[in-house]
Amino acid sequence: HNNKIYRISTIISMSSSMELHDQAMLAFQSRNFRQAADLYRESFICASGKLEKLRYKKFHGYTSILKERYFQVSEEDFEFLKKVADDKKCPIIFRCEAAFTIGLLSWDNGDRNAAAENYRRVQRLADRCDERERQKPMLSSTDINVFTSRSTAGDIIRQINEQASGNLGSLEYHKFSTLSSQPPNTILRSDGSTMQNEQRIGTISPGQNLEKRTTVGGNACDACGKTYAELGMKQLKRCNRCMNAFYCSVECQRTQWRAGHKEACRKPGQIEPGDLMKLVKLQRRSDLNGLIVKTVTALSDRDGNRWKVDLGNQRVFDVNVCNLEHIRPEK
Repeated sequence: HNNKIYRISTIISMSSSMELHDQAMLAFQSRNFRQAADLYRESFICASGKLEKLRYKKFHGYTSILKERYFQVSEEDFEFLKKVADDKKCPIIFRCEAAFTIGLLSWDNGDRNAAAENYRRVQRLADRCDERERQKPMLSSTDINVFTSRSTAGDIIRQINEQASGNLGSLEYHKFSTLSSQPPNTILRSDGSTMQNEQRIGTISPGQNLEKRTTVGGNACDACGKTYAELGMKQLKRCNRCMNAFYCSVECQRTQWRAGHKEACRKPGQIEPGDLMKLVKLQRRSDLNGLIVKTVTALSDRDGNRWKVDLGNQRVFDVNVCNLEHIRPEK
């Protein structure tokens, strides 16, 4: 009797889920992207946990819309993704997809440390996935509204992990580029339109020895140089003030503090003349995004929120503080 009730409730649940999924597809085709994302999410929530390959289809529809930046992603989206990534009862394929999406969205928001943390989380989750889970059949696609390719969970997890590892590598070992060698500034989206790419691939002023300082950190201790993997740690400790320095122990943190971090450390919102910072999220001058500049002086703005910065080659630029991001401290 209980099994019969369970089967009936599952059929009702899947019927509701498919109806929501169909509505999501129509909303996307009508370019109601926020509504489409919400419907995909509700469709995923309604779907039975027994039919994982269909649930992934719905969850991927939701995350794909978020990653393609049709609108400003909400705090509710971040909270939902974090809930999925944290859910130890949830299949690893969903947790990997959620963590990778958080990483990419964090990068778009200028939070490179959060991006790196979530990319590393994808790596840990992928390593923990057993063979039984890897062999589960899934529906996958390169398009939000078309799911015709049959894959295994292992295939998809491997693809997500490769993307996360590639992005993490770019953050940990940033390669220098000049303005003349910028990559294309647009990405093709599922609906055929394009989106600006300046926040996902930045540039760095040439001629400055800043390779270490423009990485995200968190892979190796800033004092002794040992990696968290070598030390058998899940992650390194972080300076609670600037959040940009990483240590394996209290002893290493104290050593680095005396070696110069005391002078270089900046609390959130603190800017001093001579600081090296990165330009981010500029709209009218997106060609300057990613450049490392030196702060010159605070301007007498009514809100006190603008700085004059040195672009190099005797060029100066006035910029709002929201378009300045601290790079890692020298010490």
